[in-house]
Amino acid sequence: MLEKINNISAGSDFTKAVRSSNIGSVLSSAYTRKVDAHDSVDISPAFKFLNSVNWKLKEFKHIVNEKLYLAFILSGVEFRTVIDLVNFEKLSLLNYTVLKETKKGKSAFRMTTDLSVRIERPDYEAGPVLINFSALNVFFQRAFGLNMFREITREEKYLFDDLLQGISFGIKEEFLRLNNHILIFMDKLTGLKVSRQEVPTKDYGETVVIKKFKVLHVE
Repeated sequence: MLEKINNISAGSDFTKAVRSSNIGSVLSSAYTRKVDAHDSVDISPAFKFLNSVNWKLKEFKHIVNEKLYLAFILSGVEFRTVIDLVNFEKLSLLNYTVLKETKKGKSAFRMTTDLSVRIERPDYEAGPVLINFSALNVFFQRAFGLNMFREITREEKYLFDDLLQGISFGIKEEFLRLNNHILIFMDKLTGLKVSRQEVPTKDYGETVVIKKFKVLHVE
């Protein structure tokens, strides 16, 4: 199993990283068309791609029911998602748990938000583009400024609407690009692709749906 591959950076020895891990135990044989436990040539492009977009892969593991768990840090924010390998070609959205830590005085806090992002315009030929998540960071700053140390849910959508004022388009573009990075990574890792005909062609509903937000005092 690939366990806690931390701080992938320029110049990392991807061949060594892959060979020291048993990729065969991460992905079932049904999804290893391009992946072999002893073949670092095919798998290293996937991790080289993550390096090119500045991901710091924190955790990468196979979990129950043919699902892949990914946790990574990007622009000082931690992202967690679970990918369904069985139904990958029909994937229509990705669910994320996003975490960011901040300080106020001598106290430390962890902000957590759960959201879903619809898959649109998958582009497997796109080159690596860095995402700085400036709009997402504005959302976190505004939400923390509410001083509401409880969980905010969709039942209080008006709060999310206020927090997203003027930045909703930016957040949408940031997460659509993140979705695309994950699709490219999965293609390079397994050969799996989302079927283009399965991707909605009409613009309906919200692309990014924030489900809940919470602040925890960690110190």
